[in-house]
Amino acid sequence: MVNNNDLFKKIKSIFILEDGAQPAADPSATSSTSQQEPELEPKVSSVDSSKVEGGKVEMDPKYTDFILKSLENNNLEGFDYFEFKSSLKSLANVIPDETLRYKSAFEMAKTMGVNKEKLLESAEYYLKVLSDVESGFSTELNNRKKTQIDARNSEFKQLEQQIADKKR
Repeated sequence: MVNNNDLFKKIKSIFILEDGAQPAADPSATSSTSQQEPELEPKVSSVDSSKVEGGKVEMDPKYTDFILKSLENNNLEGFDYFEFKSSLKSLANVIPDETLRYKSAFEMAKTMGVNKEKLLESAEYYLKVLSDVESGFSTELNNRKKTQIDARNSEFKQLEQQIADKKR
């Protein structure tokens, strides 16, 4: 059985560099060709761990499942950023050198008609999907807070009225 925290970390690692983590190596940086490919991974700021108790984010399994389902439902057809990252993780078992892993994964992507721009576009797409999910969560959270606050205020007014009635 997969631990939901591990699952969230895996999803998060696709899009966010942890503090102290090195950015991905350029797959063509040591290539002898004159064509240079810029860095493949989009630069995304990491979560400010000072705002989270103990520097750890605790995810409720139902939210993790919802996020995974949203990503799955919005998965682009064909080879994209997810498949690229998956191939990198698979290659980690075979190729210990990070630079070679990126080069190999990128060469594999190129054989499938994928270029740097397509990888970056698909990464941006998945970031937007996650942003939309976050926005939906925020809206739902704010609605629930408002509903609960309104219910408590109503209950408070009723109790005040009951107290006033008993004093008479």
